[in-house]
Amino acid sequence: IQNIAYIEQSKTEPSSVVMRRLGEINEHYPKGHPLYSMSVDEQLEAINNVSIEDLKNYYNNFYGISTNATLVAIGSFDGNELKSYVDDHLSDFKSTKKYTAISDPYKLNKGVNEQLKTPDKKNAYTRGLLNFEANQNSKDFPALQIASSIFGGGFLNSRIATRLRQQDGVSYGAGGFVSVDADADDSNSSVSVYAIYAPQNAEKVQAGFSEEINKFISEGITKEELENAKKGWIQQQNVSRAKDNELASLINNNLYYDRDLTFQEEVENKVMALTVEDVNKAIKKYFKPFSEWTVVNAGDFDNMIETPESEKKVD
Repeated sequence: IQNIAYIEQSKTEPSSVVMRRLGEINEHYPKGHPLYSMSVDEQLEAINNVSIEDLKNYYNNFYGISTNATLVAIGSFDGNELKSYVDDHLSDFKSTKKYTAISDPYKLNKGVNEQLKTPDKKNAYTRGLLNFEANQNSKDFPALQIASSIFGGGFLNSRIATRLRQQDGVSYGAGGFVSVDADADDSNSSVSVYAIYAPQNAEKVQAGFSEEINKFISEGITKEELENAKKGWIQQQNVSRAKDNELASLINNNLYYDRDLTFQEEVENKVMALTVEDVNKAIKKYFKPFSEWTVVNAGDFDNMIETPESEKKVD
């Protein structure tokens, strides 16, 4: 009941409508695949069709510790005692299913810009997505980290936020980020932008995104931006590693990708050695004009015909 209520509520929430539509536009998988983007009706149907017997079968077949499982613990404790406790209490909690990673390789996104009507909503929401092929082992990874920070990583001090919030004053919250895939086999990376704003400011938001992206590509970054971004990024990494949950997640990811903390150390050294030219070269290589992005806008816009949810699916 809770899941159904949440999905029903999300039908008209601008951010939910946008994210769902982005998945539909760039759908690469058939219905039934774990990565398939379901519509609202499909989600509701799937939940309503689940039985108690289905849940029992899933638990019996999949729940348990697989042969490739890892345990990462952070804190002040005796490691041997922890290991003994886990062995004693979880030795019989095993899964016989062989682990297989779900591949999600890079595919070019579709260059579209859609508006969707969400009646009587005070705020509108826009999200833009640009896919590119790269991974964290790529030589451009350090430069992309800094490009991300300057482009949209800061809530106030970034190109996107400065333009839409401070300069134009048309957005309550705006930003962007570069997400670089850790999986070298998939290399499924992306650049994203977002903005929350009053619906009447839609055209100004679109212009702000387009102009700032074009400027970022053509003019690149400055020396001052580079140095500030380096300091901020290094500080962010240090703060993250000081948090037990984030450090545990980092170590777990390293184990999965067969690397250790020397990987992060090497990336940080490369970040500190970056020049303006290094970052600008990466920007020109991976960033593209806004017309080549997948952009979805949802809000109570004027002069629009509302499209039924069932008609929005892209084949």
